[in-house]
Amino acid sequence: MSRTPAINVNSSQRWMPGFTDRKSSLRKTWFRHKPEWPDKLPQNPFDLFTCQNLPDMAPMQQANEQWVLEDLVNATGSYKMSVDNWDSRLYADAYSKFTNAARDGSAEVGMNAIQYRQTLSMLVKYVSLSLEASRTVKKAFPRAIAFLARNPRTTLTDIRWRRKEALARATDPTKASYRRVKREIRLLDEITGAFLAYRYGVAPLMADIKSVCDILSRDHNSDVVYRKASKIGWGASSYTTDRIEVFKGIERVVLTGRCLVSNPNLLMANRLGLIDPQVWVWDSIPWSFVVDWWLPVGKFLSNFTASVGLTFVDVSVTRTREGTGQIQRRLLTKMDPPTYKMVNYGSYRAKRKSRTIGSLPMPFTVPYGTGLGVERAQNAIALILQTFSKGVKSARRQDAAEGNQ
Repeated sequence: MSRTPAINVNSSQRWMPGFTDRKSSLRKTWFRHKPEWPDKLPQNPFDLFTCQNLPDMAPMQQANEQWVLEDLVNATGSYKMSVDNWDSRLYADAYSKFTNAARDGSAEVGMNAIQYRQTLSMLVKYVSLSLEASRTVKKAFPRAIAFLARNPRTTLTDIRWRRKEALARATDPTKASYRRVKREIRLLDEITGAFLAYRYGVAPLMADIKSVCDILSRDHNSDVVYRKASKIGWGASSYTTDRIEVFKGIERVVLTGRCLVSNPNLLMANRLGLIDPQVWVWDSIPWSFVVDWWLPVGKFLSNFTASVGLTFVDVSVTRTREGTGQIQRRLLTKMDPPTYKMVNYGSYRAKRKSRTIGSLPMPFTVPYGTGLGVERAQNAIALILQTFSKGVKSARRQDAAEGNQ
């Protein structure tokens, strides 16, 4: 299959005849395949840069009859979009998503189920594990399970506020209601533990069962196609005496490719974590997962061995920056003292896109963290409540022991 260069486009539209300032521009380099009939075509390399004024952007004539024009190609946002290096941390995040999906994701589970003819045994295994996990949770938290069955809409936020209110009521141990409030607090702590046990013990197994069932219910090809993306805000700004420009947009990176299992033994060892002891060391550090919320060192370490046992074919990396810039001008209206008047000069949009093909470069930077988030905040609250309740119980036992002595 031949890949031939397409026509390169480099066109610019001027603001006025005789002026060099450009109000729009387009540069594009790409390739196309001949013939185009095969079902699976690799991505084409691609490079694009374009900028264009929006309807509110217009030339402005000053009092001295000189025209104030804006060369959009050399505007701050367009220029930095073209010359700044791509964000390596953003690529590291997308690389981690891509390789982890191939190694541990649901599609990889389906790939093993089809290629190694273990579909039925895998399904039976996951069902058996989920049944045992559900029984364990039900046995460990019987009152919590009964309460949640009666109140299915209960959330961790509700439990937090109810526990806070109960602690406010449990002030006088001499009152008859003190024991009832303490029983309520113990029940709320048990419900918190049940939430955590389900989220980290039962839910992942149920997700694996769903993944295998999805694979069995549809046709499967000889390989699996992955597409993973990451994005982050991107912008630029400049401030001078007579000009202010603010450009706001996003930067996005998309990894696409087909995955094949090249070494099943290495892949299984990789999935079990036998070839990346550095991740073990990091995970063994207390509260290291909290650090990963902002600085994911665990992802950074696992990226070095994430693709062991796998082969990626027809891989492409597509990077994009796009957004809108707004330009404001300050006109000198008085010389002594210097007095300026702010004028809304207009806005424009710009986009840069580049696609490369071949192998996936290894990232050597730490990806971006995901921050706290709603779900992680709930998990943090539950952990703090459990730690606090354990500390209170331990202190009371120690006080009781000292009193007996």
